[in-house]
Parts: sequence; C-alpha cells; structure tokens
Amino acid sequence: MTKRNHMIKRAGKALLIPATIGLLFVMLFVLGNRVHEARATNVNTSSASADEPRTSSPTQPLQPWTAVASTGTIDPSFLSVVAIGSTPSTPSDLGFKGGSSALKLLARYNVTNTFDNGANANTPGWDTLELGAIAPTGSSVTADLYRIENCSGKIFSPILNQPNLPLCSVTIAAHTPATCNTCTFIKPIDFGSYLYMIVLRIQRSNPTIQPHAYTLRVY
Repeated sequence: MTKRNHMIKRAGKALLIPATIGLLFVMLFVLGNRVHEARATNVNTSSASADEPRTSSPTQPLQPWTAVASTGTIDPSFLSVVAIGSTPSTPSDLGFKGGSSALKLLARYNVTNTFDNGANANTPGWDTLELGAIAPTGSSVTADLYRIENCSGKIFSPILNQPNLPLCSVTIAAHTPATCNTCTFIKPIDFGSYLYMIVLRIQRSNPTIQPHAYTLRVY
C-alpha cells in the first residue's frame, strides 16, 4: 500500500467515527421525542377521563330532586276545587279552579332518592328546599319538607319534644310576578333511615285572588 493510500484510509476512519457518533445522537433525539409524545398522549387521555362526569366526585354539583306542582297528589277534600295547567304555557301550575269559592288547597309530594350524589347514595348532601310560585296580595303558597319514620309513617321532628315540625318551611306571599324562594335545613337527608315528603299549601283571603304553585326542588 502506498503512503498516499494509507493516509486516505486513515482519514476515512477519522471521518467515520464522528459520523457514527452524530448518527447515534440523532437516533437518541428521535427516540426521546417519541417517548415524550407517548407520555403526553397518556396525560391527555387521563385528563379527558378526569373531565368526564363522575357521580362520586365531591366537586360535582349536587343532583337535585325536582317536581312540578301539577304532579302532586291532591288531598281528596280539594279535588273538586283544584285546577292544573291554567294556561298552555304553564302545564306545571297548581291552583284554584275558576269560579271556585275555596280558600285553601293541599297537595303532597314524595321526595325520592336520585342515587347520584357522593359515595353514599343514601345521603345526597342536600340542605335546601326551593319553591317556585306566584302569590298576589292576599294569598300565599307554602312548602314544608317533612322527615318520615320508616314503618310507623310518623313525622320525625328535627327538634326533640316538638312534634310534627318540618325540616324546613318556605313561603311566597304577596308577590307577583312568579318567583322562587328557599329555606335551608341542618339535619342531613338520609334515605337509608327515613322517608321524605313535601306538603304544599295554597291559601287566599277571597275567591277572586288566583295564586299558583309552579315548581319544587330539593338540593
């Protein structure tokens, strides 16, 4: 081998080593980017799952119990004087039949478990009763939330030695147009130990006044 060829061969080897090292760096860079992208994809997937509604999450809004007033069970003594859905746009309302001289109405609502609040579905965390109604001057609409004992069916009062008290009571009186009002209660709702009902009362001082109840919510 001539001296010139030997020098060319040595130069080729010298160039091959940096090229190989450079190729290794490129491969490591590409591999690192792919690992990073895979991790980012996993994080995004986890975040998407976390954003989906989870009924057991304490940060989710409480799911309420709801009812429109026209769906209640009317007390039999008032069946002849009650009217529901007074206008096409208010099928939810409960009030007095036109021409009736009655001054009182009473309806009852069974408050049921929604089974979608917190880890223990029997304790939904509700503490508010909401009533929606219209009550012109000389009339009122009242909703009372009662806790009922299993089997005996008796009202279980929230205050010892004071029987037949509701957990809370909300009234709308002398108010137009329609509005909502609320009351709050301290004793927790526990469907595992008790049952619950709302008693709705509509009253007026004379037959020309037309109060109406519209909505109920517990949340």
